Amino acid sequence: MPKKLIAKFYDPSEHIVTKVVIRYGQVVLPPIDALWDTGATQTLVAEEIIDRLHIPPQGKSNMSILSGINQYSEHLLDIFLSDDLPFIAQRVLRAPVAHQGYGVVIGMDIISQGHFHIILDDEGKTFEYEYK
Repeated sequence: MPKKLIAKFYDPSEHIVTKVVIRYGQVVLPPIDALWDTGATQTLVAEEIIDRLHIPPQGKSNMSILSGINQYSEHLLDIFLSDDLPFIAQRVLRAPVAHQGYGVVIGMDIISQGHFHIILDDEGKTFEYEYK
């Protein structure tokens, strides 16, 4: 049976932000704000989170952002979009995203694994993510 994450936003101009839980080994962090970004090819996790959990790098990737192409370290961790939507050993990039107010940016590497829907109606915006 498909698993769904649904969030309701009352202002259609709002960014899609949900809470996620990050786990590395036996350490589970409290829920963190995550921005869903269809323009990001990879999922990004704030440098402060990667550093706090002492997650070793698994390699490096180049990523193009507004200021140009930068190189970021790759790390493996578990991301729970909800209790029944885990992405185990997900490869993420350690990036400076905390200044934007988010601990995580969910990119197309996760989004493309499910069905991503935004529904606009008189009550605002409903976001649905369905994972098979």
